[in-house]
Amino acid sequence: MKELLLVLVLLFSACSDGPEPDTLDINEDFKCSKDGVSAPEWVCNNVEREDIQVAIGISQYSKIGKSFNLSEATANGVMKIEKESQSYIRAKVQKFARMMDSELGIIADNAIEDIVKEVSRADQNDYKQIKKWQNPTNSNLYVLIAIQNKWLDSKIKAHLLSLYKADASVYNKFLALDGEDKLDDLFE
Repeated sequence: MKELLLVLVLLFSACSDGPEPDTLDINEDFKCSKDGVSAPEWVCNNVEREDIQVAIGISQYSKIGKSFNLSEATANGVMKIEKESQSYIRAKVQKFARMMDSELGIIADNAIEDIVKEVSRADQNDYKQIKKWQNPTNSNLYVLIAIQNKWLDSKIKAHLLSLYKADASVYNKFLALDGEDKLDDLFE
């Protein structure tokens, strides 16, 4: 029975743009089901890592072509990852605000939404498509999009620094309270 399932999976995956059949591991790569077909585990949102933010972009089959489907799935994934990243960014700025005294914390708190909007709108090149899979039954395309937390952290840190540097007296207080060291500790 396993041999039959393996042959079917290999036949279906040979028609898709996914990994080559000899690189598939039936026990590791296919642990979920989409539309009645075994699918890579990441397609079912089973990706959790501490160093990246991830989202899954989906495009329904279109007769326009593979390039269009890929562009549409990628755009969908980027939109989702922007929303995913916003929670991460908000949490980091709030954590930093709590590390500072009340005056400097309020400055960071008041700027949270601006920082979230600016940082989450990364350039398309900063988001990476790391995997893709096409469903053999309906030809829907799934892409796994990721952005590294260290990229987000560097942008958050730069925005916070520029926020405090905008006013000389605020920046002097920031330095006196070891604000740069606290930023470095938060974003190491």
